[in-house]
Amino acid sequence: MQHVLSSVEKYDRKFTQFLGEYHKIRNNVFLDVGCGWGALVVSIAIRGWQVVGVDINRNAINLARTLACEHDVQDKISFIIADARKLPFPDRGFLDGFVSLLAFEHISMLKLL
Repeated sequence: MQHVLSSVEKYDRKFTQFLGEYHKIRNNVFLDVGCGWGALVVSIAIRGWQVVGVDINRNAINLARTLACEHDVQDKISFIIADARKLPFPDRGFLDGFVSLLAFEHISMLKLL
């Protein structure tokens, strides 16, 4: 579990730096596509933001939910099992930002075209 905690702290530092450079905040809602087991999603929620974590892997989402509960931020995160190529948000106007780490390398460009 120490590896998980150090990853959350690492992402927390990176996201804090990103927020310092981001000035068009409206709703304090971020989308993480390919959230995996949730280190970045939890880090963002710890900072007080609402987060939508999307991943196609049900097991990863379950791990992310567990991590969110361990950090007591489950009320700030919505998890959705979905394909990154077909996000279930017809209107994305509620989002202030979009993040994705290590997810797009797993999506075939031929399937996107």
